[in-house]
Order: sequence, then structure tokens, then C-alpha cells
Amino acid sequence: MTTFEFLLVTVSIVIGIAIAELLAGVVRVLRGELQAGPLHSVWVLIILLLQFEVLWAQWELRVRSDWTFPEFILFALTPLILFVASAILFPAQDAGRDLDAHYFARNRPFFSVMVTLLLAASLEDWILMGEPVGGGQDLFRAVAAALFVVAASTRTRWVHWCVGLAFLAELSLFILSFAFGVSEAR
Repeated sequence: MTTFEFLLVTVSIVIGIAIAELLAGVVRVLRGELQAGPLHSVWVLIILLLQFEVLWAQWELRVRSDWTFPEFILFALTPLILFVASAILFPAQDAGRDLDAHYFARNRPFFSVMVTLLLAASLEDWILMGEPVGGGQDLFRAVAAALFVVAASTRTRWVHWCVGLAFLAELSLFILSFAFGVSEAR
């Protein structure tokens, strides 16, 4: 087992727990314990896609042979932040709670976490992957950060719909542009 494979196991467990957090919330909706909201559902889909995309993108680091502890922390940071975002999306115990109302009640912490996620992803690219500062991925993240700041600043439903759908479109384009293919060797 390589060092990368060892580290990836830990990161995969964190992402697995984050996905389980989302799926547990979906099960609570299906059981009737929580009332689904369409806007909330868009963000559940986005966070799920982000979790898969992060795991997929981190495969690029498989060629790295030497790791330090700070590099491992940076490597694990985006999955940890995604877990926090997953946990914020669903209320702890409130049965019957309207999930769109919960989403609006937690929009500032949620979008603050999302901006932190973008920063951590950029740091990972710059430090671990050796990407240049200001590259194409940074442009995507800057647009996303602006969207998240707008969403954190308002509770206007149509603005949140625009932000959610715009980010979903941007994420889809990002995945198609940067993370579609994977190869065994560079």
C-alpha cells in the first residue's frame, strides 16, 4: 500500500460519513419525519455532487510519494468541511420540520462553510497539486464565492433559487471541464 492509498482511506471514510449524513436526512424525509423542500433538495444534490467530485479530484495526488503531516491536514480539509456542510443541511431532531425553513434559518453558517470549502480547495490545488494561482479552477471558485456571499446575505427565496441553480450549472461545467477523465498514470 502506498502512502497516498493509506491517506485516501482516511479521507474516503470522512466522505463516506458525510454521504451517510445526507442519505440519513433523505431517509428521514421518506419516512415523513421531515418535510422536503425543493430549494433544500437542490443543495442536498449539490453537496452530494461535491463530495463525489472532491474524492474524484483527489485521485490526481496519487503520484505524490512524499507527504508531510500539514499536507495530509490540507488533503483532509475539504472532505471535513463537506461533512460540516452536510450536517448543517438537516436539523438534528426536529420531526416534521420544513427543510426549506431550516435551510433559511441556517443560510449564513451554511454559506460561510461553503466559502471556506472553496478556499480549502484552492489551497489544496496551489500547495498539493502545484496549480498556478489564478488558473481556470480559481475563476470558477471566485464566481462561486460571490454567489455564496450573496446567499449568506439574504433570505430572499428567488435569490437563493438563482444562486442554487447557477451554482449547480457552474458545478456541472466544472466537473465536465476539470474532473471528467481519470487515468492510471500521468
